[in-house]
Amino acid sequence: MKTATPLAAIACGLSLKEDSFVDISGVGQEIVIKPVKKNNLAEMLSKINDQNIHDEIDTGGAVGKEAW
Repeated sequence: MKTATPLAAIACGLSLKEDSFVDISGVGQEIVIKPVKKNNLAEMLSKINDQNIHDEIDTGGAVGKEAW
């Protein structure tokens, strides 16, 4: 018979802290919890290339005190 592992021990083993992002899914009769790595700006910008970059988007004229 399997014994339950305390949730705190599992979280610690995955280096999860309060407010960590996780992906929770069900596989068969099990609940699977995986840490989700947050992207940082430099990493996201490095993925921009000629195939996935878009043209400028015209959002119209100024409607307040913004200046371009």
